[in-house]
Amino acid sequence: MIISMESLAVHLEAIGVDDDDVSIGETADSRWCILQGVDGAWSVFYRERGDNFDESVFALESDACYTLLGRMTVLQITRGRFQFEDGAE
Repeated sequence: MIISMESLAVHLEAIGVDDDDVSIGETADSRWCILQGVDGAWSVFYRERGDNFDESVFALESDACYTLLGRMTVLQITRGRFQFEDGAE
């Protein structure tokens, strides 16, 4: 399965990510953002006080989407909001 900007919100919702945690397609302070730049590259970063942090840049949309989904999964785990089922390895 390939994740795109069109399907990303569904996957984020499935792991319990709040709308206030992410911004898809535009920048917003105090959120993880994913967007395509004027050069065609895709960026994933955390935006705070007008600056971008932990930015990763990708040639492919799907790579950026998987990166944001992965970062959000780790965030959900550290918050205790996402847990593996009993018996999962």
